[in-house]
Amino acid sequence: MIEIKIQNNSSVNKEELLKLNLYQRRKELGRELNTEEIRKAERLTEGMLNSFITINFLAYEKEELIGWLGVREVVPPTVLFYENHPIIKASEKEQKQIAQKLLLKSFEYATKKNITNIRVFVDVPEERKKRFLELEEYYLYAGMKQTHTVLCMENKLSTDKLKGIVINSEYHIESPNSQTPESLKNCYEKIFTKSFDNFTNSLDSEERKYWNTIASRNFNEASLVIKKEKEIVAIILAVDYGDFMELGPIGVVSDHRGKKLGKVLMEECLTRLIKMEKIESYLEVDQTNAPAINLYESYGFGEVSKKHGFLYRKNSD
Repeated sequence: MIEIKIQNNSSVNKEELLKLNLYQRRKELGRELNTEEIRKAERLTEGMLNSFITINFLAYEKEELIGWLGVREVVPPTVLFYENHPIIKASEKEQKQIAQKLLLKSFEYATKKNITNIRVFVDVPEERKKRFLELEEYYLYAGMKQTHTVLCMENKLSTDKLKGIVINSEYHIESPNSQTPESLKNCYEKIFTKSFDNFTNSLDSEERKYWNTIASRNFNEASLVIKKEKEIVAIILAVDYGDFMELGPIGVVSDHRGKKLGKVLMEECLTRLIKMEKIESYLEVDQTNAPAINLYESYGFGEVSKKHGFLYRKNSD
């Protein structure tokens, strides 16, 4: 008989969780792990419990841990699964049923806490496609729906990728730090509320208060807005993660598209990053947004993986 337990990080047996992580990695590689791979799994387990996971759903059979679903409570209306979970150690025939028990228990937990949305974002490089198909089956079988897929794109910047695009005289560039929060929020909503961004389109009214909002007033110097008179009509933000820069959100208000403002955004932002000697850059774009993908590819960005989003929403149709 399968028993599902709920434990916080202070009460879990980390050795048991590590054994599951090692099992999953051996399964993916189809071989035993070397010393460095074992150490990496140890660091990953510790890192998950220290920085991401806040609640653990654990499946036991005869006191043996056979399943683990790590969850993070991120904002009041939403929780996230860790992207490589659930991990199931059982026969192929039993895996889907055990995964469903873990997922349904997490849905029940969220409902009791008045959490409406349960999401997972799974980054899938080429070597993890087989594992993703397994996870996808778990999520869909438990009643989740796929919301979106984004391309994860990387670039090593250099001046030879710049095109010398200059801004039209009716527009001008400013720092987002000099804008009011309301003007930034209005620009963001005009660009993304109805757009190719299927993730944004999947947010409910409560999530929109927390997700994809422009709350910070301390933007990196490579971030910029384009204005026509007093109105912000385009935006690109850059976040410094030390080893690399993440770009986004990036967008142009619909009434001002077709005027090369997207190219101006990229040209100016990338020029600033090169001057800052920040040449490793990353961005995400919905796979249906062909114009944006073409723009990023023209500046040297290339796909490194796909990230898939799934959602369970209480009382969703």
